[in-house]
This record gives sequence, C-alpha cells and structure tokens, in this order.
Amino acid sequence: MRYCKSIFIGLLFGSLAKIVDLIPGNTLLGYLGLKDLLNYLGVFIVVVCFVEYNSKNTKEGIVKTLCFMLSMVISYYCATLFVYRYFPYRYLLLRSIVAVCSPLLYILITLRRKNGHIAILGTLIPNLLLGSEAYKFISTSSYFTPQLWFDVIAVIIIFWKLPLNKKNRLFSILGFVILIPFLEQLDLINQLANYLYGLMFR
Repeated sequence: MRYCKSIFIGLLFGSLAKIVDLIPGNTLLGYLGLKDLLNYLGVFIVVVCFVEYNSKNTKEGIVKTLCFMLSMVISYYCATLFVYRYFPYRYLLLRSIVAVCSPLLYILITLRRKNGHIAILGTLIPNLLLGSEAYKFISTSSYFTPQLWFDVIAVIIIFWKLPLNKKNRLFSILGFVILIPFLEQLDLINQLANYLYGLMFR
C-alpha cells in the first residue's frame, strides 16, 4: 500500500503529459513552450531527486522511483491508444528502458548521504545532467524557453537542498563551475537515448 501513492501520481503524471501533448502549438501554452515541458529530461531528474530526498531508505526509494516511472509510461501510452487508436510499441519499449534504468540515477543521488568527497557526486551528477540540457538551449540562443529556466531553477534548488553540509555544497558547486565548459560533452543521457532510438527505428 505504501507504494500506491507513487503509482497513482505516475498514472496522473502520464495522463497529464498526454493531455498537454494534445494542446495545439498555436495556443498560448504552445507559444510559451509549456506543452513540451514534460518531454524534457530535467523534469524526471527533479522527480528522482524529490523521491530520494523524501525516502527513508534506498530500497524504498528505488521501488518508488520504478513505480512512478513505469506507471507514468504505461498511462501515457494507454492514453495514446485511447486517443489515436494506435499503440506505438517501439516508443513504449524505448521509454520503458529509460524508466527501468531510472533507479541507477537514484542510486547515484544517494551518494550524497555518504561520508567523504564521494558525497559531492550525489549533488553534482543530477546538476550536470540538468546543466547539459540547459546548455543546449543556451547554445541555440533560446534564452526564454520555460525548459531552460526550469533547469536553472532546479539546479539552484538541488544545490540548496541535497548536500548534507556546507562543505559538500561548496565543493559540488565548485565542481559544477569547473565542468561548465564540458557540458556539451556531458550530455550522456541524450546521446544514449539517440543511440537506442537509432537501434530501434533505423
């Protein structure tokens, strides 16, 4: 029963994502880019960080993350089937792979609870992923897209909330600043997604 909340929120989130997809691009939400917000990596990084921050232990957090991600993917494509009478099973498979791999990010974030310098990685890794996504918008001069500012605000909040002490916060910020010139090369998740997409659709 304790995981039902994660499943329910995942189902709700997936359904909402499908509804948002149906909004025409020539509406206010379309012009603002909000209809695409749920399609970006940053949203799901923040979700995993939130789950880790509020979980009592690693096992519970991993199960909650899986429950949320898989229920979200299932509800999204069930809604797609209902609306279009078409089931894009290849896209379902691709996003299911990403959902199943999401606990790996959770485990990396739990490093923030460790002792020593390894704790810095628990904050640095999610922020580098967010930063690599934000870099794509900055490099194309898309300074006013909601996704960019979502990523920027998320980075600030993660630096504020995840580190367990001021020392870890300071070192994680310094590490992030040092690695800013390499954000384009650090877009590993996007590269992996493109590789899987190429294997399945080309």
